[in-house]
Amino acid sequence: MAASMPAVCSVCSARATKIIVKTWVDNQRRRNDQGHSRRRLSAKAPSGSGLLIVQLLHDWRLTMDGAGVLQVGVTGCVHGELDRVYERLAQIEERREQRADLLLVCGDFQACRTPGDLQQMSCPEKYRDMHSFYKYYSGQRTAPVLTILIGGNHEASNYNFELYFGGWVAPNMYYLGNSGCVRYRGLRIAGISGVYYPDNFNAGYQEDFPLQGRHIRSIYHTRQCEIFKLMQLTGTADVFMSHDWPQRVTQWGDRAALIAKKPHLEKDIATGVLGNPYLPDIMDRLQPNYWFSAHLHCRFDARVPHGDRVTSFMSYDKPGPNRKFMDMHPVPVDAPSDAPLCYDPEWLAIQRLTAPHLSVDAIAPLLSDEVVSPDAIAEETQRIRNEFGDEPPVPANFTATVPPYTPGRRRRQLSTVEPLPAPLELNPQTYTFMKRFGIADPFHSKWPAYKNASLSGRNVNVSRHLMSTLATSSIRLLARR
Repeated sequence: MAASMPAVCSVCSARATKIIVKTWVDNQRRRNDQGHSRRRLSAKAPSGSGLLIVQLLHDWRLTMDGAGVLQVGVTGCVHGELDRVYERLAQIEERREQRADLLLVCGDFQACRTPGDLQQMSCPEKYRDMHSFYKYYSGQRTAPVLTILIGGNHEASNYNFELYFGGWVAPNMYYLGNSGCVRYRGLRIAGISGVYYPDNFNAGYQEDFPLQGRHIRSIYHTRQCEIFKLMQLTGTADVFMSHDWPQRVTQWGDRAALIAKKPHLEKDIATGVLGNPYLPDIMDRLQPNYWFSAHLHCRFDARVPHGDRVTSFMSYDKPGPNRKFMDMHPVPVDAPSDAPLCYDPEWLAIQRLTAPHLSVDAIAPLLSDEVVSPDAIAEETQRIRNEFGDEPPVPANFTATVPPYTPGRRRRQLSTVEPLPAPLELNPQTYTFMKRFGIADPFHSKWPAYKNASLSGRNVNVSRHLMSTLATSSIRLLARR
């Protein structure tokens, strides 16, 4: 049945009516783009029109309060097919006659700079392909829009780990980190990388580099420390990104249609084990307006109620013909800002306080309120604001640290014909981040070339050996003299 116009306009002002009509039209256009205009909700799903009205009234309140709207592109698993993703975004922009303000990628980005990165990606050998990221890394191409990404279970995990706290994988492409929270033009965006695997949830980051064997898989398993850090955020988020689905989110959408598309998921849905069991807690805590996911290679919508708020959950497919792998959403912003990509002060405080407690052991000590208390985070947040302001900008300090791939014998590079990659290196972006915000290096033991460097709290010293290594590697880095 085609959706009908929500009956809320009669109680709104002329301006509010215009806003709600425009939002409704955008929603219908988006549904038509995706072929969803005739989809019906299952009998067990909540009332679609009722939740839509709640969402529209929420968006109306934001706009009446002076909020703006950002056009946010969202895509699912990229699997290295960046050219196809940006081409589809351009098509949507042309059809909507609107430019995207940013693009969100929900994992499986595959930032492979070299065949050595490809070796450390968990992926069947027949799918190992350099694709096109190396062209963006080398500067041959530039992302046409700010792209914010998280990690999934098919990644150049060694490169991602170099940017554990977040950073630029290429110009205009920002990795949110293993978990993260940033702000862009007033939009608060939080997210978590990886997928849930119970055996490694309480483990430390014990992996050895270069990644081999089981460590190629365990490195992307979500850890307890990342869940804890995100649960310390206060207030709400506008957008949350995860690769995994929050467990039990299917009860708020069309389960029958999902099972028809993905019959192998029926048992996990019925038993309630599909997805990450800790993500619903984060959803309840932050109550984001939008939650975007991927991983299961299908399009799925759900509206999760939180009293007078609603989280619109949307998962996307992977790139391919007739696959619903991308859309663009008008996202209201409570407090519009002209500021570029910025760090979230509260998140910086959380990172500063938790970093000394992160572990590289097989079993990690659990983070808890007794270890890092909410009061301590509030005090540290105020210190951050006093020192760096409310919107500390993310510097545009991307640096290529390895020579990018150059096509040679063939575009596809199999691990069987490539030498073992080099050990992990400390990325200059990570070093600069820790030095700027006084964050201890929790993984100093993993940097073989940097064993003489001392990164401890707010006192950061760089040895001559470190500087020599940086110069030899053609990495330009500002250090205290």
